[in-house]
Amino acid sequence: MFHQIQQYALQTAGGRWYRPRAYGDPQSDGRWDGWLVFFPLDGGEAVAPPHPETKQTTFTALSAWAAALTPIYMEGALERALTVAYRPAGLISELADAEYEALFDAERLEISAEVERGAADLDDEQRR
Repeated sequence: MFHQIQQYALQTAGGRWYRPRAYGDPQSDGRWDGWLVFFPLDGGEAVAPPHPETKQTTFTALSAWAAALTPIYMEGALERALTVAYRPAGLISELADAEYEALFDAERLEISAEVERGAADLDDEQRR
């Protein structure tokens, strides 16, 4: 089961914007594989480099690695991901479903909040 570790600043390539995120994948020997996955903001398929970006002995070490990544590193990882257009079926499908579901939920909550604010404003006006 993948664990989201960190989210990074948006990256752009080929006229598209991507949201990079680091994930940890626990291995049977106790080590952790570190993946970078790039989610296009326009809702297309997410991409990842063909192999884990790192292998660490602990989750703490993996988190430290993820925290130290630079924007230049992210650019290179995105280029690698796009060059091979690698979409590991299980990884991308699982993560993409979760990420897009979270975006959908956030949109629904924002719309609901707007409706509630509108109703509160109407109540305030009626009381005046």
